Amino acid sequence: VISFLVSDPKSLNEILKYDANRFIACASKLISVNAENSSSNPWGNTAKTSKSSFVSAIYSQLIDSTIPPNRPWEYERKKWPSYSSILQTYITFSVPIASKIVTIAGMTSDEFVLRACYHFTNAFEKANYDRRGAITSAFVSLITSDVWNDGLTSLIENEIKSKRLGRVHAALLARHGDYQGAIACYLSRDYLQLEPTLDKGVFEFLSSEMEKLQLLEDETGIENARFAVKSQLANLAKVDATSLAQLVFEYL
Repeated sequence: VISFLVSDPKSLNEILKYDANRFIACASKLISVNAENSSSNPWGNTAKTSKSSFVSAIYSQLIDSTIPPNRPWEYERKKWPSYSSILQTYITFSVPIASKIVTIAGMTSDEFVLRACYHFTNAFEKANYDRRGAITSAFVSLITSDVWNDGLTSLIENEIKSKRLGRVHAALLARHGDYQGAIACYLSRDYLQLEPTLDKGVFEFLSSEMEKLQLLEDETGIENARFAVKSQLANLAKVDATSLAQLVFEYL
């Protein structure tokens, strides 16, 4: 069936027009199948190539490459596909792109990531709670992956700040070793307006970062993170003294 849809754009288009979001959700489950570990592997012996062809076929049906990356709102004027489907496409495919499980034909990872980022920043403030969580998770998966680079940071950081994606901004600052700035994002009143429970997530974020730094044996990073925590002890204690005590016990 997958091979047929890849080779028959008309049939794929008809399915997407019937219910694009549902089909994308099914595609996500198929892409996550591990070829080596599944007895019902639909991808054959060339999983990455087959998955990439499938994703490329869906992407080419839904995304208009003539629209500049920094003008995502133009999709909202289209009758089809719905902007919800466009956004879901980027949310769904960000993780496999970030993990290099798939590539999209005729498109560099930089272009995909840039387009995804502009859609995420465009949609975040208008999204409901669950969709904001999905946007944030997809965005962070890109920022923390090998497909991210400093050029993307310079292009998108101001958008992240102006649209108040606090958790995403924290991930971006942490990537560059600015843990004081990352903690400040979690405690920011401005960011908390859109993510009321953001401050509660700071301890999970710091634990994850410390664990990662220890695995990498990054002593400079560990010391930077420890210094950042120590400089914010009073503010962190106001958020959750018990979680702070646990963090200090395990990592400081």
